[in-house]
Parts: sequence; C-alpha cells; structure tokens
Amino acid sequence: MEEVLESLIAQVSVRTAFNSETFHQQFGTYSPFFILGITPFQQFFEEEQEKISIMYEEWKSRFSKVYQAGDLDQELFIKFIS
Repeated sequence: MEEVLESLIAQVSVRTAFNSETFHQQFGTYSPFFILGITPFQQFFEEEQEKISIMYEEWKSRFSKVYQAGDLDQELFIKFIS
C-alpha cells in the first residue's frame, strides 16, 4: 500500500497546469485517489450506519432539491463525503 501511495503522490507532484480538467483527472471519480479512497468510506458507512444515519438523512433532504429521489443513494452519498 505504501508503494501505491508513493506513486500517487508522485503523480500529483508532477508540475502541470492546474485547472478543472487536471483536478478532475487527479482527484475525480475515476482517479486512482478516488478508487483507492472510496473503499474505506464504503466500509465505514456499512459498519457505522446507525451513527451516521442522521447525517445521511439530512444529506438526502438537502440534495433532494437538486437530484431526483431515485438518484439519492448510498453510493452518491459516499462520493460526496469522500
């Protein structure tokens, strides 16, 4: 795992123009950071569901003004908090 983290840090450390496109490439949904980081959040959500249920319901309430009800699920919540 340490080697993976070192390679990810090296990728970000490369000097490139920093704009929305490079930010999305380095940290977006399909980036190595997101892919490696999402699993611990999913595990936490499943293990601690009772503890975060109030936060999850509040998030659903607020985001229901922007998203359709069917889109508000655990996966989207985890993407927003990660």
